Amino acid sequence: MTFPDSITKSCPIIYSGNLVILNLDPTISVNGNLNKCKKDTVTLIGNVSSYFNNVEVFYNWQKFDSILFVWEPILPLSKVNTLIINDAGRYRLEVIAHVKNNFQNDTFTNDFCKMTFLSNEINISDKSNPSYPSINTIYKGSCVGDSIVYYLTNKNATYSYQWIDKLGNIFNSDTFRTVLSDKIDTVINRNIGECVYDRNIKILKGHIQLTYLLQ
Repeated sequence: MTFPDSITKSCPIIYSGNLVILNLDPTISVNGNLNKCKKDTVTLIGNVSSYFNNVEVFYNWQKFDSILFVWEPILPLSKVNTLIINDAGRYRLEVIAHVKNNFQNDTFTNDFCKMTFLSNEINISDKSNPSYPSINTIYKGSCVGDSIVYYLTNKNATYSYQWIDKLGNIFNSDTFRTVLSDKIDTVINRNIGECVYDRNIKILKGHIQLTYLLQ
């Protein structure tokens, strides 16, 4: 007899004609925020009801593929009941129980009977990006080595701001002073509020060439 992969909560026993019934009632609890900052991680914890020592339990963490509209495994089947995630999406847990064939006077047709159970779904989302302030420039000269100041306008009153230069030095200020260079310089403008958002800014001869988010 072959036991299908579909959800089943009982195993037939040939000798007595009875059923071994198991209900693990898997649920997922969350360590972290359901609506999180993009850089944050969340730990999903699979919980099951108690079971006998002849039952071996495996965990199959799954994420919903919104393009193919199917649930896809995230990791190989294992005995690990936790999952650390960073990506937003819908998650669930399939719990697979192998009931071993060691009942006295009763035998399965295979070495074990396979039962499967599905947990509740958990939906993890990312907080929206804030509106970023504009970056303006004050030139203190026009030659390489002359001073230049970048400053922020249209700021969010609930945020504070930092600048991080190419050497990793951090400046807790709305303004950032550097010198004109004939090479491409990269600085980071960090927006600190409920979440932390970085903008990677490439500058050539004082002019901003490219700005993009660091997620």
